[in-house]
Amino acid sequence: MKVFKLEKVIALMKNGVNVKQNKNGVGDRLSRIETISDGNFNFDKVGFAELSSDQKSKYKINKNDILFSHINSLEHLGKTAIYEANQEIYHGVNLLLIRANDLVLPKYLRYFFIFLRNSGYWIRNGKQAINQASVNQTNIKNLQIPVPSLQEQEKIVERLDGFREVINESNLVNSKRKIDKFKFI
Repeated sequence: MKVFKLEKVIALMKNGVNVKQNKNGVGDRLSRIETISDGNFNFDKVGFAELSSDQKSKYKINKNDILFSHINSLEHLGKTAIYEANQEIYHGVNLLLIRANDLVLPKYLRYFFIFLRNSGYWIRNGKQAINQASVNQTNIKNLQIPVPSLQEQEKIVERLDGFREVINESNLVNSKRKIDKFKFI
């Protein structure tokens, strides 16, 4: 198994389009922080805006892209969702879009992010402001990630998919405990 900086296993990491969004269903669909608030991609919590052709080509979300909450409250910092649908949607502001390259499976990368979140990594390493916290892209790109063979990654992902509900539930419980712990440090 090799260990790489995260920047070596991703093809893309970028912010979304910064446009005024509406919630009344007019225009093109855009991701929002709320879209991934439960750790899944929720089409009931998207925004809408009229995008130009250039914006559409630049900010289209592809299947297997990971959306990452890098600016949020401590409780939600580091949340991710993987886009697995075939519907047209665009990458809105306040989430990072992360696209894996051919060294890692997108689901393996997402489970790595979930592991970091559950371990309290994002809470410990986020920059805190009055009502929000953030993790900068340089720090994310410099993370060290263990990268087994693609065949081994497939086995890991298959096994973790079997425990997905348990992981999601413990994610909520552990995050609350970690936030309470780190508020006083």
